[in-house]
Amino acid sequence: NIINNYDKINLNDDIYFDFKKNYHLHSIITKDFQRGTYLNQNRLQAFENLLVKLPHNLNFIGNYNLNNTLADSIRTIQNNIKGTLKHKLYQSLYSDIFYEYSNIKRNFFNESRTKAGFDLKYIKKIPLEGVLNITYGYYRQFNSTTANDVLLQIFREDHVLTDGEIVLLNKAYID
Repeated sequence: NIINNYDKINLNDDIYFDFKKNYHLHSIITKDFQRGTYLNQNRLQAFENLLVKLPHNLNFIGNYNLNNTLADSIRTIQNNIKGTLKHKLYQSLYSDIFYEYSNIKRNFFNESRTKAGFDLKYIKKIPLEGVLNITYGYYRQFNSTTANDVLLQIFREDHVLTDGEIVLLNKAYID
């Protein structure tokens, strides 16, 4: 008998800070609970997006994402932050520069990533209702990982293996 219960709470909002809609904040926050035969999990997620229209065909877009999950006894906390400055030059040429930082923390390791780069995009209508799209991008990424020595925990294992015995598993594709 397999049992699974799932509850979710959502908050979703859009806020414009002026009548011209030059400053916009979009937010989604969710909390969910899952309880069942094979998984007990609590998760909090937040997605925050800020759009600011600037003079001279510039736009700033900022993003923040949070994922905080506890599944059985394993906690995962992930944070992502990204800032992008976009520019429209002429009718067909677009450019942007961006910076992104992410961090993942678990019971047994930490990982961080920093990424920065730029993109150029040229879009032009061509004869016969066609479109020419040329994109160039470059980024540099730095990764860092630290890990602790940890005992691997196995949850809800159907078979027990002991030294000196050979046991055939029901699922042969599992090592």
